[in-house]
Amino acid sequence: MKKLSLIVAVALGTLVAGSMAIAQDAGTNAPKKRMMMRMYQSPEQRLESMTTQLNLTAEQRPKLKAVFEDEQKKMQTIREDTDAKMKGILSRFALSTVAAGRQQNP
Repeated sequence: MKKLSLIVAVALGTLVAGSMAIAQDAGTNAPKKRMMMRMYQSPEQRLESMTTQLNLTAEQRPKLKAVFEDEQKKMQTIREDTDAKMKGILSRFALSTVAAGRQQNP
């Protein structure tokens, strides 16, 4: 029981720490914040942003879009695998807390 409580405490602590890190001032944490924002963008949004920033050619755009779509599929698989593993470890309350955090920061 103590082991389970420790796991829940670590998971919740990680969630809170991550939320606090994102909430820090943009001026002092701008590169990390940009990276986090990019993680939540669709492949199309990322491609549009990079096209503007890097002046991508018509040849580069579809290649990068394919890379971003592949990354998105892999990340979804990783998230599903992680969720399945967490269900065997965390309590229902802890899982609902994690789900609520994801809804706030999809």
